[in-house]
Amino acid sequence: MKRVPAVLVAVAAGCCFAALAAGQAVISARSGTIHYLEGQAFLDDKAVEMKFGQFPEIGRQQVFRTEEGRAEILLTPGVFLRVGENSAIRMISNPLSDTRVALLRGSALIECAEIIKGTAVSFTVGDIEIPFQKRGLFRLDAEPPLLRVYSGEAAVIAGGVSTAVKDGRQVELNAALLVPAKFDKNDADALYRWAKRRAESLAVANIAAARRAARSGGGSLLNSGWMWNPYFGMITYVPWRGSYYSPFGYRFWSPGSVYQVFERPSPSLGGGSGMPSAASSSAPSYNPSYGYTTAERSAGSYSVAAPAASSAPASSAPAPSAPARTSDSGGGRGTVGGPR
Repeated sequence: MKRVPAVLVAVAAGCCFAALAAGQAVISARSGTIHYLEGQAFLDDKAVEMKFGQFPEIGRQQVFRTEEGRAEILLTPGVFLRVGENSAIRMISNPLSDTRVALLRGSALIECAEIIKGTAVSFTVGDIEIPFQKRGLFRLDAEPPLLRVYSGEAAVIAGGVSTAVKDGRQVELNAALLVPAKFDKNDADALYRWAKRRAESLAVANIAAARRAARSGGGSLLNSGWMWNPYFGMITYVPWRGSYYSPFGYRFWSPGSVYQVFERPSPSLGGGSGMPSAASSSAPSYNPSYGYTTAERSAGSYSVAAPAASSAPASSAPAPSAPARTSDSGGGRGTVGGPR
């Protein structure tokens, strides 16, 4: 059996994370963590109960199904599976190196943010195999069998023959000939809109997790992948390098990229006088309720608002007028940054 490298062991496990700090990696060698659930769902006909910091895991050959509800399941690091209402999947194989899932009923969206070397994810619908090897957003339906590619590219394998399905194309999986055809990517349903809301929540939670990873020595695979954010009570995704824009338009920061924006010290704005300016001495505000910085950077430094001048008493003599300044050698003024 092929051994999974230690750096890839970063998928959420079904254990309690209440004592973990923000941004700590979540460790498991398997895919199939039930991360988020709305409504009713069952694992081998047993009702799934979600608790804070505890995430059940779908074992090998187990069947997970929803009724009036939806679920988000974490597969290999960077691959999200979002299951629609009245849907069912079987976890055929759950090691990171060979994750295979069968769609038995209903619909599912698969978002591949990153395919890390040494991991593999594939789905089956009936006799059709669909390996996901590139970033993108994909939808599978069981009735009738259908694959849609919203972004990226997927392969459809039937009878040993592989067919490439690219961005904006769909293929009917029960057709005699698997011929990709165009579809309207703007024709979104309730499952797509729900998946977009989930992606937004995860992107917000990513910032605090990535910052924590940067402070603890970001830059290695051990500081990327699935990471726990206790401010939101959820696991989020942290890319290894650069940043990732989800197909829904939300940005996920790596430890290195988040450092460049939120952590790198600002240059002094004192203008060479030796006295620190208000902007250079101010620190960004940190809201623990959100888990991310609420002050924006502007031109390489944090923007701050100038203090309001207090009004003079009515009996005071008017102050002499100062000469008008024709230029501002200190550079442009900052503006107050709104919540991010």
